[in-house]
Amino acid sequence: MYRWLACFILFVLGMGLACEASAQRRTTPSPRGKTAKTAQAVPPPAAPAGMMPLLPRFWQLTDSAERTDAAEVFTQYLRHFISYPTLALQAGLGGTIYARLTVQPDGRVSGISITRRDLSTNSPPIKAVMALDAELQRVAWKLRFKPAQPRTDSTSRTIIASSTSVSADSLENIDITDSATASTDSTDVMDITDVTDEGDAAQPKLEVDTVTIYHRFVPLKEGQGSSSKHYPNHAGPPPKYEAKATRSIIISGRGIITALL
Repeated sequence: MYRWLACFILFVLGMGLACEASAQRRTTPSPRGKTAKTAQAVPPPAAPAGMMPLLPRFWQLTDSAERTDAAEVFTQYLRHFISYPTLALQAGLGGTIYARLTVQPDGRVSGISITRRDLSTNSPPIKAVMALDAELQRVAWKLRFKPAQPRTDSTSRTIIASSTSVSADSLENIDITDSATASTDSTDVMDITDVTDEGDAAQPKLEVDTVTIYHRFVPLKEGQGSSSKHYPNHAGPPPKYEAKATRSIIISGRGIITALL
C-alpha cells in the first residue's frame, strides 16, 4: 500500500516538474531566436553614393541632331535636380535666370556667374531673386562634363543652353567677343577669359570652354494643383502627401493584424 502511494506521489511530482519546464520554455525565447529578430531589425547598410554622371559636351558636336539630343540630356538633368526656392515661391516670383559656366578640360566647372535675369515682376523682393540665383548656382556647381577632346582650332565658343526647352536655334554658336557686347545690359560683372593650354606643336591644345545655361522658374498660380505640368522642375508629389499615404498604410496594416488575432 505504501509502495503504491509513494509511486503515485513521485508520478505527480514528475508531472509537475515537466509542466513547469515546458512553461518556462514557452515564455523564455531561445538565444537563437533573439539573434534572428535582432538581425532583422537592423537596417541594411546604405549603398555608397555613386559618382555624378558625366554629361556630354553638346556644344562641341557639329551635327545639329546629335547636338540637340545631347542638349536634351543636359536639360533633363537640370529639371531633375533644380527645386523651386521657398522664398521665390512665397513671393510668387518666377522668370528665367542665365548663368555662365567655365568648364575645364577635365570636365569640372571652375566658375559660375549670373549674367542675366528675366523676371516675372518689375520690383521683386531681393531675397527671392537671390534664392533663384542660388538654386541655379547650386546645381551648376555639381555639373560634371566629359573630358574635352583635343582640338586643332583655337577659336573659343560660348553656347546658350536652356534647361526648359532646347532647339537647334537656341544652340547656335556665338563668338565670344560678340556675346560680351550683347550682354552689357546685365547688372552683373562678366569677366570672359580665353584660357588655353598651349602645349607644343605636336600635341593639340586643350581649351577652357565657356557655356551659358539658363533655367525658367514658373511659379504656381493660385487654385492650381501641384502637378508636373505646372511644376516642370518637381519630379514627385509634395512631402505631406507622401507622409499621409504612409500613415494610412500603417493603420490598415494594424487593423488586419488585430482581425487575425
